[in-house]
Amino acid sequence: MKLKMLAAAALVAVSSLSAHATTYSLGTLTATTTGQTTFSFGGVINDDYTFTLATDSWLTSSAFAAVGGSAISPAFYGVYNLNGTPVSPTAYTFTTAATSHKELLAAGTYKFSFLGVASGPTAYTVTASAVTAVPEPETYAMLAAGLGIIGFLSSRRRNR
Repeated sequence: MKLKMLAAAALVAVSSLSAHATTYSLGTLTATTTGQTTFSFGGVINDDYTFTLATDSWLTSSAFAAVGGSAISPAFYGVYNLNGTPVSPTAYTFTTAATSHKELLAAGTYKFSFLGVASGPTAYTVTASAVTAVPEPETYAMLAAGLGIIGFLSSRRRNR
């Protein structure tokens, strides 16, 4: 009986939090940093930010809570495909100090998913930029060596 009352009380407490779930668009990301600040009046934060990468790119992202606003705890975000599959190895936490995270992503459309609980009115900011992935010189050297070996083996077979 006590367990049922406790469960009912927890359900009422959680449902009384004002929750908002919104999807925002950051557009096509480029080397110029794009950002958006989102305000919350408290309660559960469950927001998505969609973005597009035109080419394979290094994605740099960060998030931070507003200084002086109510606490957001816990506060997490991650990078996902639009079908909900995570592409980042873990969910990142964020606080009032901005920390950057980098991932190499293929061209396509993705989303940042934010989840947190705000104890009162607050705001948080997400920033992102994308730089086209350029192969390292060693990559070209390996390609040339591989093509050279294939050409050498091919010429040896023709001579036999």
